Amino acid sequence: MNNDPVIHRLARFTPDESLIDPAALLFRAGRASARTSWGWKLAVAGLLLANAVTVAILFARRDPPRPPEATPAPAMTPAPALPPAPMPESPPSPEPNSIAALAHSFDPDRLPPSAGFVDPDRPATMLTVGSHDVTD
Repeated sequence: MNNDPVIHRLARFTPDESLIDPAALLFRAGRASARTSWGWKLAVAGLLLANAVTVAILFARRDPPRPPEATPAPAMTPAPALPPAPMPESPPSPEPNSIAALAHSFDPDRLPPSAGFVDPDRPATMLTVGSHDVTD
């Protein structure tokens, strides 16, 4: 099949079973993989100790809250009294039949009252149970 000399040499190789114990080899490999050095254990212990010391320092240094310092209010001086302002002169009233009098006679934001209806805020008569004259 294949004329490679390396393959022929490997095919003739047979290990000596008396020198290799597979169970002992696996046992030693397992123990070596589970073993941790003392350096890692000391590093973890040091970090835990540093954390504990930091927490202790933070809680031990809590100062009680200081009351706020009182500052005196600045002295208030009264403002000088001003003389009363003169009343402005009222403009002359427009003539009753002019457009200016018409413009001032109503409020543009309110609707004019409608003729023939009573203002709903003030009913003309109070309706009661025994009043027949209003509904009759």
